[in-house]
Amino acid sequence: MVAEVSDMTKTGATIMLVAALLAIILNIMAMSTSILNSGQNALQSGTDAIAGTQYAPYDNKKVTGAMVITALNTFQGQDVAICVQTNAIRKTLGKDAYINYGGLLANNMESGSSPTKCTNNTVVNTIVGEAYQITVGATSGDMRQQSGQPWYEGLLFVQNGIVSVNYNIKGLSAAGNPQQVLAGSRYSSTLIKDVTGNIIGIVFTQVS
Repeated sequence: MVAEVSDMTKTGATIMLVAALLAIILNIMAMSTSILNSGQNALQSGTDAIAGTQYAPYDNKKVTGAMVITALNTFQGQDVAICVQTNAIRKTLGKDAYINYGGLLANNMESGSSPTKCTNNTVVNTIVGEAYQITVGATSGDMRQQSGQPWYEGLLFVQNGIVSVNYNIKGLSAAGNPQQVLAGSRYSSTLIKDVTGNIIGIVFTQVS
């Protein structure tokens, strides 16, 4: 009888020990998950801060032509839309027309239609190669800047899961071409965001 009580005591003690160990393990796992999530959140915050720093010099600023060229070189190879309107482009293609470099914007945000190739022979030729243009408007679907809104709304054109791009910037340095950006010229710069608020590009409009 004494032996049975002793065995029961041992079994009870073993169960309590196992339960205590499980509780410790579960607590450690919960702490590890919390630490991991905190680390991921901190990493995301840091990534967002770096992205914000990249775009800060172009967020509703006045910049030089040299800074426009720097932006094009900085974001070369990235899915970032750079839209530039020189005075010559405005005269040649119209007051709402911009040349779209880098990540290409959908011609219509609602339909997601294909980017528009520029066909004006003054802008594109065998020397500078092809170019794409985007129209800024106020009608439904156009890339636009809502009244009082300090950024443009746009949509990157995605095909088969990949953002379409055009990194041809030969026209920027081609003397006499409407695309030419002179280092000393002045531009206003405004960010482009998608409907979720993510920054997807920059608009440069020549002011002098």
